[in-house]
Amino acid sequence: MKRMSDATGPETPEEGVARMEAGHERPYEVSDETLARHLLPLLEVYDVKWHGHGVIYVNDEPYNIETSVRIVADLSKCLGLPADVVRRRLIEARLLKDARKKPLRSNAAQTVVDQLASRTLLSTLASKRLDHEDPDQT
Repeated sequence: MKRMSDATGPETPEEGVARMEAGHERPYEVSDETLARHLLPLLEVYDVKWHGHGVIYVNDEPYNIETSVRIVADLSKCLGLPADVVRRRLIEARLLKDARKKPLRSNAAQTVVDQLASRTLLSTLASKRLDHEDPDQT
């Protein structure tokens, strides 16, 4: 079975359809190793730290939710896979632990509102950090 790798690149839609017609259950496959190899640089980019809960630990904190969404989106883009497949594979590989107590929102509009609120929070936090770093500026 063909797997996603750096050497072969993303599977074309025709290849995916052919594989599905051949009786394979999953149209998208990526090995744990490939997933981890692509994830490592993103952990540095997004400054994800190990706190003993999981590589990517998502709780109800907006910052953690936004970071996980961005990591999944970036992996989706570089692997050429849908975000829901990437998220599922991260969970299967035990690289993502979703420990949110609030139920996931299924309403698309509410999801957009949550993402906008999270971005506002992130930009506010960034502004506050800059204010604290240079107290002499007025």
